[in-house]
Amino acid sequence: FLMGKPNNKLNYKDEKSMTFIRIFDCNINGSLSCNFGLRNIKGVGIRMSNVLRKILKKDINYKLYNIEKADLEEVVNIFGKSSRKAFPSWLMNRRADFLTGDNLHVLSTVLDSALQEDIKRLVTIKNNKGLRHLSRLKTRGQHTKSNGRRGKTIGVVRKKK
Repeated sequence: FLMGKPNNKLNYKDEKSMTFIRIFDCNINGSLSCNFGLRNIKGVGIRMSNVLRKILKKDINYKLYNIEKADLEEVVNIFGKSSRKAFPSWLMNRRADFLTGDNLHVLSTVLDSALQEDIKRLVTIKNNKGLRHLSRLKTRGQHTKSNGRRGKTIGVVRKKK
């Protein structure tokens, strides 16, 4: 809560702030600003939402309940086939894709399936990272002696004197 007592009741000025926008299999609260609302889409981060806001030519405090259908269609088109031209390669989340070799930016369920395909490929070629995924160990060089344990926790049993 902000300064003072917390307010348990939700006070909306109008019905527009209670609307939700559905895009890329994600429900986005209409009362959020453009930057924060677009970040609810899986695969869109801080930088990508800021770039999208600038492409749409909206103010930083622009609320999503004011967005028009044409703007939403433009966002869908941006992430379509023209995404290679719209964004620099360092901003994409699938640079040099294994199958196509292109720089892509994938969202929502496509991102999940691409990640699963990558892990399956690493397991089938018996890469070290794939084998560690298979045995559910950490893959990025972290210590595993005392951290990241799974299963039942068993404490130290003291001897009775």
